[in-house]
Amino acid sequence: MFPGADAVVMTAWRSVRYVARAGRAALPESVVEKATADMDAVAEAAAGATAQAGVDRASAAGLNARAEIACVEGSVAEAILRAADDDEVMSVVVGSRGRSGFRSALLGSVSNTVVQHSAKPVVVVHAAPADRPGISEGGA
Repeated sequence: MFPGADAVVMTAWRSVRYVARAGRAALPESVVEKATADMDAVAEAAAGATAQAGVDRASAAGLNARAEIACVEGSVAEAILRAADDDEVMSVVVGSRGRSGFRSALLGSVSNTVVQHSAKPVVVVHAAPADRPGISEGGA
């Protein structure tokens, strides 16, 4: 859709440090800190790999793409919207996991929130049917 355009592929991830607070009651602080750092390193590396995979796909589609990862404390959708404003992008492209209506209502939908609150045009890219649980090609 945007051949030759610059693109930023952003993947947001969350630290486990807030969840790890519960472990402080039963474990030494040093154990909790080490485990938190290790889990965050894995999450950050996974986010980097996801962003790079997105760069590879965007580059194959003719875009001049670069990866960016962000550790977010709040809403992923808000982080995407903030990054779009900060980078002054012309459009936002978000993926959609294809969650069921119940899970989407319970957990929220990043893509829906971005669509509803973005001042920029938003393109939602859905996962291929083979990548969505319970969905098969040609099936209902």
